[in-house]
Amino acid sequence: FTFKDAMLFGCPMSLSAFLRQAEIKEEKSIWPYEYFHAVDEIKQCHSFPSFEAFFSNLKGENIESDLYSKERAIFLSMKLQNPETTMLDWLKRYNLLDVTPFAKAIEVQFKVFFKAFAVDPSLCSSLPKFAMICLFNMYKKTSPYSCKLL
Repeated sequence: FTFKDAMLFGCPMSLSAFLRQAEIKEEKSIWPYEYFHAVDEIKQCHSFPSFEAFFSNLKGENIESDLYSKERAIFLSMKLQNPETTMLDWLKRYNLLDVTPFAKAIEVQFKVFFKAFAVDPSLCSSLPKFAMICLFNMYKKTSPYSCKLL
């Protein structure tokens, strides 16, 4: 397996912008970033944290109450299906909502790159490396390897 930072294949942008560019639907969720202090706390938490737990000191605000209600209802639905559901299960769901659309967007982007340049971007470690390979592939084999500077 080779793991690469896929964001090196584009210009700096948010995940939302990247997904829009690839026409991939984004579904956001919520996570109480400052509420838990250890993984064991997440594993042992069998109830959805209070609305106040979702306050972000970084942003200086809380999430919208409608979003909280919607996400809490989803958690409670998960609990009905499996009473052993914890916030660890919620964290997995939360992460998959980012990772899955991102992987689809990368797939779309790489297909476009391959169609345009006949080079597999997954063989490269970054967009500059990909660009270099594409340029060298466009170099005529009959051209000289160097040129004289005037």
